[in-house]
Amino acid sequence: MATLTGGNASGSLIADTGTPSAGDIIIVREGAANYTSGLDFSAVELASFKVLSSYTGTIGSNGTALQLDLANSAQSPGLFEYNSAGNAAYVAPTSEIQTARIYNTGPTGLFFTDGTVTSLEVAGGRVSANDQTDVIAAVMTAGQLFLSTHSSQAVDTLTVYGGNCTCERDIGTATVHGALTVNDSSVTPTTVNVGPGGTFRHIGGNIGTLTAEPGSTVDFSGLSDDITITTANRYPGVNYIPPPQGITVTVSTPNEFLGAGTFAT
Repeated sequence: MATLTGGNASGSLIADTGTPSAGDIIIVREGAANYTSGLDFSAVELASFKVLSSYTGTIGSNGTALQLDLANSAQSPGLFEYNSAGNAAYVAPTSEIQTARIYNTGPTGLFFTDGTVTSLEVAGGRVSANDQTDVIAAVMTAGQLFLSTHSSQAVDTLTVYGGNCTCERDIGTATVHGALTVNDSSVTPTTVNVGPGGTFRHIGGNIGTLTAEPGSTVDFSGLSDDITITTANRYPGVNYIPPPQGITVTVSTPNEFLGAGTFAT
């Protein structure tokens, strides 16, 4: 295993880092080069790929992304770390990134454009996953995350401790202490738990189980179609913003605690 460093002046990233071997660690640590070529590192499985805060350039483009194999199948830990204020980065796992950890991005943001991210951790910046990218689990503590429409793959677990997440794909279980907006009428979350201080804005479809704790906000003001919630658990002290007039929210099993009321209209 070797550690290869780049981030000098070349437009080719692999020319700066050198050609890696399986299990190598790549660190882009300095400079402001805009890397437009030499972006395919997928020939071997790397241990990790890290972009440090001292690098301030752009990696890839909308049509040419950084290609990585960080599947953690033979080389551990399969980690992608990004902490750069460079304008933008475009990343395409050719098979999988086991863990992607984003601390900061530039103003345009970081874009995942293909493949699978098994665990996505966002602690700052602007992060997007397009309709070709599977995200299995995502955790946010700050920043912005956009999960665009995906025809077949839900995000199994979505945990928003802080920051703002906009989701246009199905959700298995969402836990919200920051802000989550479901922004597609075809999205039907299985379970949504909104904790104190959390805001859940739903412009989606039916919901399996919705639990809203004291101090949380549930906002249905953007709904344009009737929805059904199979089970709703509402506690006192919830800031409930109802849907527009004429839109019906049906609750099959309403559980209201201490006279909190239901979400039904």
